[in-house]
Amino acid sequence: MLVSQNKNILFLTRPWNHAFFVKLSGQMNCEPWFLKENSLEKSGDDFYCSDLKENDIDEIIFCCRLLRILSRDEADLLIRVSYANAHKKLTSVKPDVVISLTVDNYHLDIFARICKKLNVKFLGLCNCPFPGFIRITERGEATISQLGPDARFINDFYESKKRPAHFIEASKTKVWLRGFNYWLRKVYYSMLSLFGDVSYHTQVNILWHKRGKVGVLRETRSSFDEKKIIALLPLQYTPECTIDYWAPVAPSNSYEDFLQNLIRANKDVTFIVKEHPMYDGQRISDFDTFLTQAQNCEVVNTGVSTYELMNASDVSATITGTVALESIFSNKPTWLLTSTMPYYFDGCEVEPGHNGIGHIVNPSEKNLKIVLANLRGMMLPGAISLKRRFLSYGWDSQGLDFLAISLNTYIEGLFRNE
Repeated sequence: MLVSQNKNILFLTRPWNHAFFVKLSGQMNCEPWFLKENSLEKSGDDFYCSDLKENDIDEIIFCCRLLRILSRDEADLLIRVSYANAHKKLTSVKPDVVISLTVDNYHLDIFARICKKLNVKFLGLCNCPFPGFIRITERGEATISQLGPDARFINDFYESKKRPAHFIEASKTKVWLRGFNYWLRKVYYSMLSLFGDVSYHTQVNILWHKRGKVGVLRETRSSFDEKKIIALLPLQYTPECTIDYWAPVAPSNSYEDFLQNLIRANKDVTFIVKEHPMYDGQRISDFDTFLTQAQNCEVVNTGVSTYELMNASDVSATITGTVALESIFSNKPTWLLTSTMPYYFDGCEVEPGHNGIGHIVNPSEKNLKIVLANLRGMMLPGAISLKRRFLSYGWDSQGLDFLAISLNTYIEGLFRNE
């Protein structure tokens, strides 16, 4: 069965990636439909949905930083309005497939839930560690494609000590330019808000800029106590995608609070903290103060090689970061700090984590074979761009061409197997 003629595909877009999805749809065998996320918030006469349960609302609020700061009534209204509009669109278009970015805000969360109830296939596109490949997922879970790179490619990538394809090194110039870019965005969204725009993206950007004082983490590197376990703790980029929606951390669902509690609860561990290069200069100052005062914590400069730090450590600690892959291919154990199992470790043997926190994945021969098989089986050729410009995304044209071909093949396989 071909994907062509009778397969409707609904693309969920945002203002800065709409052009990307329009271009992608033009190269796919489908009848394309488009929905801009911000249109979900337009209230109609009826926004009651009998299949939207209280526990659904609770879960959606818990995973969204914007909804968490609103009153329950305000959050409830936004969810119900968006849910009703999403349900109306899906029942009107009757798509076979919905394609978007991976679930990273409450709009996409709602769509993924409705798609599951209506038996519509939801495909979230996500970047992956390797250049020239992406993967499909909703909230980070494993999804089989059988179209990924071969074992030699993966081994060569990690033997060459390369970083993920979307990795960008930090520098003083880049930190300054990023800060200036954030300031421009603050002005832009403040103007939108001034003229009555109350959309999700406007509110969440204004919230982002009201966090308080931010800055670069101060380096405190000194000699390490060799009697303690040394854990490399590379910080993750913390907007909603990987922390909130892929691996929510209770009770506050705050990444920085979670890490502070972790460091306090493990006095017998020295944590080597390295900032995420894309977040350098934007970490809240209160967190920086905590790190500099913690007796079992050392902050290193972003310019220091992660592999160098890994070699000096006993274990690499993360929630969903790809440092876990670099660690296991460098013959180092990985300490997963929550119950979440990253997709590439699906099926691996694990041990209880240090002090009963999370679990440990050791670089055994069996685990390495499982990781290689997972990586090969869960990737698709193609590229999406995560490199944000001021108000848009740029993309790799050749990567988009490969992505269109891959998605055609993948979707065809989905329906052939039914």
